[in-house]
Amino acid sequence: NQHVLNYHYEVDYRIGKNKRTVKSQNFKLNIVNRYVVGFECNRGKPYSKISLLGRGFIDGDHVVIGGCPCETTFVSPNVLTFIVPFIENGGSYKAILDSENGDIGLGEFLVDPLMITVSPAEIDLSTQDKQVLTISIDIDAPEAGLPLDITTNIPDSVIMHEVSIRPGMRFVRAVIEGGVPGKGSLFISAPGFSERVVPITVRGDDNLIEIEGVGNSEYSSLTDLNNGVILEE
Repeated sequence: NQHVLNYHYEVDYRIGKNKRTVKSQNFKLNIVNRYVVGFECNRGKPYSKISLLGRGFIDGDHVVIGGCPCETTFVSPNVLTFIVPFIENGGSYKAILDSENGDIGLGEFLVDPLMITVSPAEIDLSTQDKQVLTISIDIDAPEAGLPLDITTNIPDSVIMHEVSIRPGMRFVRAVIEGGVPGKGSLFISAPGFSERVVPITVRGDDNLIEIEGVGNSEYSSLTDLNNGVILEE
């Protein structure tokens, strides 16, 4: 049950009738019965499955990325699979193999940010007009659902309800209504996803002054909680 051995060589020889022995310096032998070859791929999107290859894995070993324990499955002493954790904004993080036999550094793992897709890509409507907005993601929403953070730099021009993608779904359809005339953007984001910017123009009578949005303000666009949201079954 030892992993390290100290040893040396002794050579017995004879010169004429004289017997002699020479002893070498001490050496150290490390028995390598547990090591990591590396990731099948050292980057991935949240919730994707990645394999870790090596030798000497045991049931109970688990991968940790950026301090977040990953759901890890023991396949064999040579293979573990794990689910990439949901980390806000993505990025490159230190990965380790956490084990009762001692931790092993796995280097850096890149968590790719997820994308939000919006259709239509640009909104143009009149005051009091309504339009259906389809917001999609490329993974299934987590068990708790995925609330979307939607803000705008022309809050008086946008009337919209809270929007959340239901568990297991990949898209949601929501209704957006035009308020006072204005021109700006919607900023749609969620933890772990890259922000999506959607230009929006709300038109009114020619004699009404349009509000011009400036920058990405923190004003919430959720100004009418009675407005309906269509969630796909």
